[in-house]
Amino acid sequence: MNPQVTELIGYTPDEVIGTSFAHYIHPDELPKLAKYYLRRIAGEDVPNIYKTVIMHKDGSEVSIEIKASVVQYQGRLADFAIVRTDETS
Repeated sequence: MNPQVTELIGYTPDEVIGTSFAHYIHPDELPKLAKYYLRRIAGEDVPNIYKTVIMHKDGSEVSIEIKASVVQYQGRLADFAIVRTDETS
């Protein structure tokens, strides 16, 4: 977990490690992101760069852009994502 991402959402890395990414995604965005994740891991063609909203610990919304791809990690497929603030929002 990148410390800058945890700073974006107001948690410490220790608070985030071992938790589900779904906890930090805006509820309205969760179905879209889950679909992208499942389809990407299955090898299907999905957008690899997209905008979404995550939730800060204080309840505020944070607009971000994600660039995601599938990588091999410890012999298994994993979703690798680069997160940056969405400056256009």
